Order: sequence, then C-alpha cells, then structure tokens
Amino acid sequence: MGRDLNNLHHVGLVLSNDRMEDVIDKFWKVGIDLGDPECKRIDAFGCDCILFNQIEMVIPDEGSKLHSWLSESITPIHHIAMMVDDIYQKMEEMKDMGVPVLYDKPVDGVASTLVNFIHPMYMGFLLEIVQVVKDEN
Repeated sequence: MGRDLNNLHHVGLVLSNDRMEDVIDKFWKVGIDLGDPECKRIDAFGCDCILFNQIEMVIPDEGSKLHSWLSESITPIHHIAMMVDDIYQKMEEMKDMGVPVLYDKPVDGVASTLVNFIHPMYMGFLLEIVQVVKDEN
C-alpha cells in the first residue's frame, strides 16, 4: 500500500443539533475561523453533514446508528478522514492486504467527494478515505 494517505481531509465530529451552535461558537472564541460551510444530507447514514474546511459536523437523526454512538461516546470526535487520489484503487489495495473496508462501493460524501471507511476494530478508531471528485464542467 502506497504512502498516499498523508493528507488530512477533515476530522468528523458527531453532535446533537442543539450542541452544534455551541461548538461553532467555541471554535470562534478560541480563534478558529471555520469558514463557509458545505452541507449535505446523507440518507444512507441518517444524518446531515456540514463541512467547515477541515472540520465536519455530523448531525444524526434520532434512532440512527450515529445517534446511538453519540449517546454512548464521551467525545464528539468520530473519525479522521484522509485524502486519496483514487478511492477505487485504494479500496482494492486495502482489500488485497486484508484491511477491512466497510463498504463494497464508495458512498457520496459532502463537497463533491466519494468516501469509504476502514473498520474501527482494525485501526482502533474509524478512518475515512476520501476522494475529491473533480467537476467536469
């Protein structure tokens, strides 16, 4: 497996809708400008995702797996996402090496991305792989 997972795309935080504004306010208070958000509904995961530069805030629906995770976790940090040039190639490399990738095909992510995940039992935390899809227009 090549060394092409060296670029951070984002860190994902899972937050309840009522905590999101407080967290955004705290980022501002400590001097972090989150910039303009890009938002997307991800029905496959039952959540809304809001990407602020390299911070993604995931707001899960009640009853979703992410909502259950939120109620059981002591931290809102949910995953670390690293960029790849070709997610399909990277998934094949990982599968060939026995690395447990969660999905057979990438899922559409926020901000024109394709994403997949490496099982947290393998890494000790959830690692997301992200390919930014170029707009052909």
